Parts: sequence; structure tokens; C-alpha cells
Amino acid sequence: PPAGANNIRLHAYTVGGGNQGNRPALSIAQMRSAVPAVAGVLNLEAASGGLDAESDAERHAHASAWLRHRQRAVCADDYADLARKASPEVAVAYCVAGRDLTMPRSDTREPASAPGVVSVIVIGRSTLPRPQPSQELLQLVHDYLDERRAPFGRLVLVGPRYACVSVQIAIDVQRTCSPHAVVTELSARVARFLHPLDGNDDGRGWPVGRRPHRSDLLALAAACDVVVSVVV
Repeated sequence: PPAGANNIRLHAYTVGGGNQGNRPALSIAQMRSAVPAVAGVLNLEAASGGLDAESDAERHAHASAWLRHRQRAVCADDYADLARKASPEVAVAYCVAGRDLTMPRSDTREPASAPGVVSVIVIGRSTLPRPQPSQELLQLVHDYLDERRAPFGRLVLVGPRYACVSVQIAIDVQRTCSPHAVVTELSARVARFLHPLDGNDDGRGWPVGRRPHRSDLLALAAACDVVVSVVV
């Protein structure tokens, strides 16, 4: 910028800090330094887009993906990789070629074949039990992919459809412990374990189409110190 003061105007800006910087609306009310004639501040919109630093494995995977797609969507993996690059708000993207996933179908029947149609499932970053992308995010990803794919066929962006998981666990706890407290703790553990984005054994979420096994839940309940025996 040219020398001098008050010569820069920003419509948006980014700062470091990772995921902890994603503060909800109305949560930032403290000024770091005084500004003349300003009595207070308040963020009317949520801060978003912050991500923690990638691991070496993630950086290697992204570099390998770039060597394959070179910013052009050709195969299904290209669409999924580029959808994740469209916005930091995209947590998971999965491509299904030759299917229109917006068409209604039963739980027991695969969607009909639709040549020329590419469907991309997008899951937005969220702590909700069943994360769904906003319409704005779907449109952003659609526009991003549209610029990087062949100019024929039809591109469909959808949110995920979740499988319902019902869990019944019978436990025997130590006599010195409250059964109600143990049930509350195990319920929270199961909810965290089943979360699509932050669950699973490694806390990195569940791959698309993968369902938890009975042995996973058995090990989860047995890991509680006060539990004597478990039946799932």
C-alpha cells in the first residue's frame, strides 16, 4: 500500500489461531485496545473458517491429490478433493458418479442410474449430532466445482443422509458408584463416539458408508473403570 495512514479499507480479513478462533455470534465483546469514540464492540456474525494446522499425513495426501487433479475435476476423487478445497467449512466431501441423489428413494433401493450426472455429498463442519451443510455452502462448492469441470453433464450438491443407530447397553457397575451417573457418562461417550466428524476410535470421524460394529460399542463401555460387566 502507499505510504501514509488510513489508506487501507478491508471488507474481510483473516488471522491465525486455528479452530479456536471460530467464535459464535455475539461472543466477542471485549476490545484489545482502546479506540477513540468507540465505547464497545460486538460481533454480529460468527467467525468461521479457522482450521488447525494439518498433520504431515494430511499435507502429503493433499499434495498427492493435487498432482492427480491439477485443479480439474475429471474422476470422482477429483470432485471430492476439490470440494474440500472450496471452503474451510467443508469437513467431508464424497462423490457419486452417475446418480442423482436428489431423487427420492427408499432405504432399501439404490438410486436409479443417471448418466451424465455427478452428485457430491457435502458435510459442513459442525458439532451438531447430524451435521448438514447450509444452502450457502452448497452453492459455494457448486460454483467452485463448476469452474473446474467439463462443460457438459449435470452437477448435483446434496447434504448427507444419516443412518439411525439404536444402542442398548446393559451394565453392571461397582457398588460404590451411582448407576445413574455411570449411565449419563456412557451416554455421552456413545454420542461422542458416533459423531460423524469427531467420533470413531481416533476422533477423526466415520468414513462415508461405514457403520459401527457391536464390538466397538462393547469396548467403549468396557473401558469405563467402574463398569464390571457389559452386554450390548
